[in-house]
Amino acid sequence: MKRKDVKPCKGCGKGVAHAGPAFFAMKARYWGLDPRGIQQTHGLELQFGGGQAGAVMANIMGADPDLAQPLSDEVDAWVCLDCATRLPLAVLLERD
Repeated sequence: MKRKDVKPCKGCGKGVAHAGPAFFAMKARYWGLDPRGIQQTHGLELQFGGGQAGAVMANIMGADPDLAQPLSDEVDAWVCLDCATRLPLAVLLERD
């Protein structure tokens, strides 16, 4: 990592090293479960007898629908140790 890559803390806005030499750098995205895809997958699993065998057969024979859809763009967040232990992840990701 180079100096030009360093970003301020998403929580407090200070440098990420102000709380110590370690920090978190993460990429995160909000996701929402897709009930239609889940129901389709589960129904096919049940048609194949359920359990592990039904899940394997549904995986082979099914259309493999998406079970979740992204609800946001990816967020690149750098977080100092103080904010990582004090603030909830959802709060950190919403801050600009």
